[in-house]
Amino acid sequence: MSVQQAIAGRVRHVITAGGVYLAALFLGEGYATALQRFVVAPNEQTKETPFIVHNIAATRAAYAIQDVAEREMSGDAVLTDPGEGEWGYRTSGDGAGERVPRLAAAELVEQKRREGFRPFIAKIDIEGAEEELFSADTGWVDEFPLLIVELHDWLLPKSASSRNFLRCMAERDRDFVYLGENVFSIANS
Repeated sequence: MSVQQAIAGRVRHVITAGGVYLAALFLGEGYATALQRFVVAPNEQTKETPFIVHNIAATRAAYAIQDVAEREMSGDAVLTDPGEGEWGYRTSGDGAGERVPRLAAAELVEQKRREGFRPFIAKIDIEGAEEELFSADTGWVDEFPLLIVELHDWLLPKSASSRNFLRCMAERDRDFVYLGENVFSIANS
């Protein structure tokens, strides 16, 4: 056997092994793609839901967060003056300035109910903080037959400060009247 024949034999084995590897790679990839396209995708929700539910339950158990509820946070905030006059004051979670108390809307409604009051009208003009007010725990909205809200997208362009208000209202059976800068939200029941 010549050196040339020995090298040719080895090259043939390398080429054969490479061909087998590429065939397995392409067939394997084709199999995975076909499985995803024809088995998983049409039944994705059904097939993945048990895993998602299991993972959420395991995470809650691992971090002891079984009873989680979203709600606004009470506490305090910093009163800031952005230089827009006496009607332009805003609050923020941190920074320099005078600290003022902040009470969650649901907490305030409950406190006033205990004092014998019954909700009727809520007038909200909070210079862009409606984004936070309507972000979680919005059950208090249903207590009021009439909400009057001044939205501030005009004051804070590109902040989408009205987005959470609009989402909150879209879930409810209410009518709307727009007068000047105020949205009147009237409960239908």
